[in-house]
Amino acid sequence: MFDDLRNLSDSGDYFEEQDPFEDLKENIPQTPIFGMTAGQRFVISLLLLLTVVVMGVMALLVTTRVWLF
Repeated sequence: MFDDLRNLSDSGDYFEEQDPFEDLKENIPQTPIFGMTAGQRFVISLLLLLTVVVMGVMALLVTTRVWLF
C-alpha cells in the first residue's frame, strides 16, 4: 500500500481538483430581483440611504438637538 506513495503524489492522477461550489452554481436563479439589475438596486439603496440621512438631520434640527451655527 505505501510502497509507491511518492510516485502517486507526484503523478497528480490520484487527486482530482473539483469545484466545491459546482452544485450551488446550478441552482442560482437567473431572474433579477424586483425586475432590476444589480446596478439599479445599488442606486435605489443609495437614494434610500440619502433620504434617511437627510430626514434624520432635519429631525435633529427641528428638535433643536443640533444647531447649524
